[in-house]
Amino acid sequence: MTGSRLNVPLALRRIAQGFWFDFAPIVTLGFGMVTLPGIIGALVPPASSGGTVMAVVSGLLAALFVTIVSHGVVARLAGKPLDAGAFVSQGIVASPPGFSVALLIGAFTVLIAIIGLLGALAWPPARTIAIATGAVLVLMLLPAMPAALAERLPPLVALQRGLEMTRGARSAIVVIALIAIFTFGPTWLLLEALVRNIEPGAAPSFASPGLWLRALYALIASSVAAVVPGVIYVGLLEPRR
Repeated sequence: MTGSRLNVPLALRRIAQGFWFDFAPIVTLGFGMVTLPGIIGALVPPASSGGTVMAVVSGLLAALFVTIVSHGVVARLAGKPLDAGAFVSQGIVASPPGFSVALLIGAFTVLIAIIGLLGALAWPPARTIAIATGAVLVLMLLPAMPAALAERLPPLVALQRGLEMTRGARSAIVVIALIAIFTFGPTWLLLEALVRNIEPGAAPSFASPGLWLRALYALIASSVAAVVPGVIYVGLLEPRR
């Protein structure tokens, strides 16, 4: 089945419900796989070898986090909700196909970013174009990872499946992305203003309130975002409601 139109209000409701119903395993995983690496990474000088290692590790853990959550979200929407332990354990066992797809998508976006940075040396707008291209690619491939999990597809086949599924529904996916940006973007700006007011010019430290406020924000935002691919995948399988 390809490209059913996506019901945006239903998808938004499912994203909120998915986050709420599986709050405990999602937030627990998010703390261990997104928040802690983010805190450690903030304390390591980014230009050092340790900073590079932490950036790679953080990216890998984030991809695995989204993969595990996608498995649990699809199971719930299929009428087979998992308890907290099964959400984590079964998600880990089922993760290899989806994790492979997430790594491929990440590799594509990194390659596009590198091309943009190199192109910006000769033509400054190239960087902006590269960022926009990477964002569009991610949105077009959003259902690919849960498709690999649910349908046990090889990575390249799952990418093709993701492209096929979003055909005819990409404007709806963009709407959901814009709603997320306008929901979390202003909150992030307010948080940054608060941190700058509390700690003007302060370097990050383990005891820094700003570090933990940013970590809490990242935990909530990443936990909600991790629900999205599974919701989009299931929504695209269904006829328009």
